[in-house]
Amino acid sequence: MFDRAINITADSDTTLQNSNTASSGIYGEVVANKVGNTADSKNKNMIVFLDTVRNPDGGNNALNVVFVKYFNNPYYKFYKYDANGRDITDSIKSLNYTDTKSMHGATIAKFCVKKLDVGSDIPFIFSDLVFQVTKGKITLDNWLAANEFSKVDFSDYIVLLNPQSNHISNDNITQYPYLQTVVSDTTALFGGDNAYLIISGNYMYHYYDDDPYPIPEGESDISEGRYAMDAG
Repeated sequence: MFDRAINITADSDTTLQNSNTASSGIYGEVVANKVGNTADSKNKNMIVFLDTVRNPDGGNNALNVVFVKYFNNPYYKFYKYDANGRDITDSIKSLNYTDTKSMHGATIAKFCVKKLDVGSDIPFIFSDLVFQVTKGKITLDNWLAANEFSKVDFSDYIVLLNPQSNHISNDNITQYPYLQTVVSDTTALFGGDNAYLIISGNYMYHYYDDDPYPIPEGESDISEGRYAMDAG
C-alpha cells in the first residue's frame, strides 16, 4: 500500500503554527524532508509538532513529539466525508494535521511519535519554547536536537477517522465506505467474485478527537472511557 504512495501533506497548517499559547497545548510547523517518501519525490512536506500529554493520574507532565506525512495511493480509494456526510473524496488534494481533526473517512499516513519527559511545569516549558521559536531565538529543529530527538523512524498507518461530532453510527456504516481498491484487474488479482482484501497488522484505538495520531499506550485515562490501546 505504501510502495506507490504519493505524499499529499499540505504546504502549511496555519492553525497549528498559530497555536502559540500554553492553554492550546500544541505547536507545529511544516518542514521539507524527504524521509518517508517512496514513489513521490516532489512533495517533501512533513509536519512536526509538540502536543501536551494526557496522563491517567490527571494533568500534563510530558510532551509528545509527532512527525507525520499523509499519502494517497493510485491503486486505492480513501473516502472522505464532510460534517454533513457528503462525499468530498475527489476534492481533497492535500491534508494537514488540522484537517484530520474534523474529517470522517480514511487516509494513509506515516507517523513517528515519541514522548519527551521535560519536567513537571509543562505549561511554562511549552509557552517559553513557542515564544522563542516565534521570535526567531531558536528553531524547533534545534530544540528537538538539544532534547536528543533528531532521528525520524516512521511507521505506516491506515488512519480511519470517525469523530464524535456528526459521528457515523453503526446503523449507517454501510453508506459510508472508507477504503476500496481501484485497480482494473482486482477480480483476477484476488481470486474471482466475492473475494475479500485482507489487511493484516496491529491496530491502535482511542477516543481523543482532538489528537488524531497514534497516542502511545498509557497516556489516556481508561477510567473515563478514553484510552489508547495497541491490540497487536
